Amino acid sequence: MTELLLVLSPGQPPPARATQRVSPRVVIVAIDDCASIEELRAGSALAVLEPGDALPPHVRETLTESERMFADAFAIRARAKTRRGEGLDWDAEGFLPPDPPPKR
Repeated sequence: MTELLLVLSPGQPPPARATQRVSPRVVIVAIDDCASIEELRAGSALAVLEPGDALPPHVRETLTESERMFADAFAIRARAKTRRGEGLDWDAEGFLPPDPPPKR
């Protein structure tokens, strides 16, 4: 299953398959096949973005700050993450163990 971010034209109803909404205009939809992606792109949405895609500048300027932040977060989630110590045991050399639970 693929998730896409849609930026809709003002007054355009969101698709029934929307899984997340930040506003009436910015939604995430889940789709099952490539034909659905092309169908959405051929529709009247201002933008159809896959994870990692940036908002086109002409669409970005029409959004509110929270809508832009949501779209930016959607794009960033596709990036590979590199975390110091990823996959190591919690007590590996060079790392501190977690704090003990608070006493009650």
